[in-house]
Amino acid sequence: MHSKNIKKNKLILKYVKKISLLSGIIVIILIILYFIPIKFAIKSSNFNFDDEFYIVKFIPGMSTDSGWYIVGDQNNMLYSQYIYIDLIGKKPTNFITTKICANNQFIIYGTLEENQCVAISGYEYTKYTLNSECWEILGTIKEGTHENYLTLYDLKWVT
Repeated sequence: MHSKNIKKNKLILKYVKKISLLSGIIVIILIILYFIPIKFAIKSSNFNFDDEFYIVKFIPGMSTDSGWYIVGDQNNMLYSQYIYIDLIGKKPTNFITTKICANNQFIIYGTLEENQCVAISGYEYTKYTLNSECWEILGTIKEGTHENYLTLYDLKWVT
């Protein structure tokens, strides 16, 4: 009977060692993923001024607009007055957390459309739509896991 208990304890110890090893490997993989970049931030010196691009910011929260506005473009790096836009296509808020989107500026490559609209009240206004083909983060990344690049932990699905 005593030898049965010893065999049983050895078997349990064997499984505990395997589970500990597997847990350790998983922890190491998670730590490594923390340091693997998936998208780098760009500096203003790296712009390709031949492409049409817009510098945009995001304001999160409850609003009637998309929360995006243009602060500059390839011809004028900073506007004196921001232009509120409807951002469609590939946009950062589809991929990364709102916290990161709200605290950074983005370069959006795409085309800007201007449409004259009439509100229900009869007020005429200009609506701007930015059709995004791709995007980059401008400058140092604030509120991310690293300041020069995004990792898997900055993506929306993790939070």
